[in-house]
Amino acid sequence: MTDEPECVAKLRASLPQIGRLELILIRPARGVAPVSVGSVEVYADGLRGDHSRGKPSRTKRQVTLIQAEAIPVIAALSGHSNLDPALLRRNLVVSGIPVNALEGRSFRIGDDVVLEWTAPCDPCGRM
Repeated sequence: MTDEPECVAKLRASLPQIGRLELILIRPARGVAPVSVGSVEVYADGLRGDHSRGKPSRTKRQVTLIQAEAIPVIAALSGHSNLDPALLRRNLVVSGIPVNALEGRSFRIGDDVVLEWTAPCDPCGRM
């Protein structure tokens, strides 16, 4: 995590910690559109059925997230009235929690899955 003033660290720690999982997407093969699934098995090396599971990654990303509240903003900035989250090529769409506030932290998705925010994920060139 970056160096930050103590007051910012306290604020970050006080943010609501309960979000909601809105959508799960996996990419069965490289270059194909993500597919929405109702549930997925999660492993240390990624999501079952996702093409990147088990492959070495330059940035150690096994699962990618996007904040649902950001999607309408991205749509508006790109000149669209709405945007299919699958076009953004992220695995999990979450709401109610600021994703960037998770930087450097471990967090839960549901009761059993613990993820660690390790690095930002730049937009995919396939978007």
